Amino acid sequence: MAENGEPPAIGIDLGTTSLSVAIWQNGCCNLIRNEKDESRTPFYVVFTDDGILVGEAAEREIDKNPVDTVFDPESAAASV
Repeated sequence: MAENGEPPAIGIDLGTTSLSVAIWQNGCCNLIRNEKDESRTPFYVVFTDDGILVGEAAEREIDKNPVDTVFDPESAAASV
C-alpha cells in the first residue's frame, strides 16, 4: 500500500516487439528495468511471489507460471 493509502498501479505498454512496464506509487511513475538495466524489454512480464520479472527472465518462467504471465502472442510469434 502506498503512503497515501492508495494501492500501487502497474501499467504495461505492449509494443510490436517490446514493452515498457511502469508502477505508479506515492505520486511517482517509475519504469521497471529489466535484468540488462533497460526500460524497454521483450514483451513478457510475469508476477511471482518474489516480485516482478520482465523480458527474457519472464520469458523463461512462462511454462512455470502461465497464469501470472502477460505477453503479446502475436508479437511473440512475429519475432521468431
